Amino acid sequence: MTRLNHLGADQAATIRVLAARLAEIDNLRDTSSLREVLLDLSYALANLAGPIGALTDQWIVERDGVDVPPADELPDTEALLLIAAAVRHLADNT
Repeated sequence: MTRLNHLGADQAATIRVLAARLAEIDNLRDTSSLREVLLDLSYALANLAGPIGALTDQWIVERDGVDVPPADELPDTEALLLIAAAVRHLADNT
């Protein structure tokens, strides 16, 4: 069976590139698609919580508990979901 060493790497790179492009848009606040942009961003943020949580868990497993920082210093996927919900609320009220 072929090992999937780079599983997710291309998708993560695409997210990075697209996020950088979005950040570079001048006058983004003037978009006529404000609701759609907010909705898509809320979905993207919510969808990232699962992979971030899984990768964080695997990172801890690979360290076998050695030099693992306290839980409050690890990525907080719940916070990401809260931000996604807040962005979705903005979209729903646009």
